[in-house]
Amino acid sequence: AHEVISVPETASPEFSRMFKQSVYLAHDHYAADAEAILNRFSRTKVAVTGSGGELGRCYYGVRIPGYRKVTPEYLGRVAAGSSVFEIRRYSEWLKQIGDPFDVHVLDLFYWENRSAWLSMTQLEFDIAWRDIITPYNCRELIRSILAVDERHREPLDYHMYVQSVKKLWAELLSEPINPHQHRLSTWLSTRLKMGIKHAVLAAKQGRNPGWHN
Repeated sequence: AHEVISVPETASPEFSRMFKQSVYLAHDHYAADAEAILNRFSRTKVAVTGSGGELGRCYYGVRIPGYRKVTPEYLGRVAAGSSVFEIRRYSEWLKQIGDPFDVHVLDLFYWENRSAWLSMTQLEFDIAWRDIITPYNCRELIRSILAVDERHREPLDYHMYVQSVKKLWAELLSEPINPHQHRLSTWLSTRLKMGIKHAVLAAKQGRNPGWHN
């Protein structure tokens, strides 16, 4: 059965204090959600999140054939992190991953770089659920997601996800999916800002802001 939990705009002062004491640098905007879940279920439920499915998003856009063409500078540009320190770390990371076999390096990079927020979120909501599980250790699931042709996993359509929802719970598609992110103009604007930021930082440091070596 599907249950909707009403969430107030802000958490109570008492819970907010506990929330911040529970996790270092906890996000205030999650406190009200956590308190509502705690009040409803009293830590009797285990949450299985869908966040593991994000691994297939092709978040970093157009793919370059052959992972060795993805340079530290390329990662700096798509991740908007172009300091000398970051470029050095990207270089070390590319050397460490070795041969990723049939997994594209940008999928691995998304998992390690962009999905890092999930570990923080699970710590924050541990106060509300009995336990939280994200199926990152389910190799069959991850293999199935990444085996889908990239053109079905890329923005803006994310065809794989839409088809999955259509099969599992088609009524959900009557609601908009992150409408502010699905407008082409918004997506292009975000990418342009990231590119400009990268170019400015590279120019200040006397580096080539190009995508390739």
